[in-house]
Amino acid sequence: MAHKNPENYPVVIADDMGNVIRVSENNPEYGFVRLQQSIVEVGRGWANDKSRSALLAGKVETLMKLNLSNNMPLKGKIVVEESLEPFNSIDPDRDLKYAFSGGPLCVYEDQPIYRKTFFTNNLEEEDVFIAHTNGDEIREASAAQRDNNDLVVKQNKTAKTEKKVAAVEETEEVEEDGNVTFDF
Repeated sequence: MAHKNPENYPVVIADDMGNVIRVSENNPEYGFVRLQQSIVEVGRGWANDKSRSALLAGKVETLMKLNLSNNMPLKGKIVVEESLEPFNSIDPDRDLKYAFSGGPLCVYEDQPIYRKTFFTNNLEEEDVFIAHTNGDEIREASAAQRDNNDLVVKQNKTAKTEKKVAAVEETEEVEEDGNVTFDF
């Protein structure tokens, strides 16, 4: 069933098997629904298309009462909250904010920044961001990653060229009269 979403509310995302409610492996009484929302994020004079996702958790019995289906919009929005305190006391490293995949941890004056997304029905609720203070470290790591990626690309191109040359050399046969023939 197609759902209309003119207000660009978050939509329900089913798993690969079509399940809207995902049951907790630790306690089957609880589960969650994955929501996703496309937004335009504006910061420092620049607009970017972003995709946000959040989990809506609860008792499976309660989540079932919502009668949710795949791609169904839910009135509300997904907000980002950053904090200097962990969101999860049992697993405090769970929501640490990293500059990029494999990159350095974002910190504010040597304190780690935690980042989490939440679904809310309150359309007035705003994002809460904490500006990191280790920009030089992040720029250096980003440059190092770019340099490493450039090196890998260059090595891959060189390897492909060498394979092509080797393949051509294998198929070339020089006849006594100097003509070159190719075996296909």
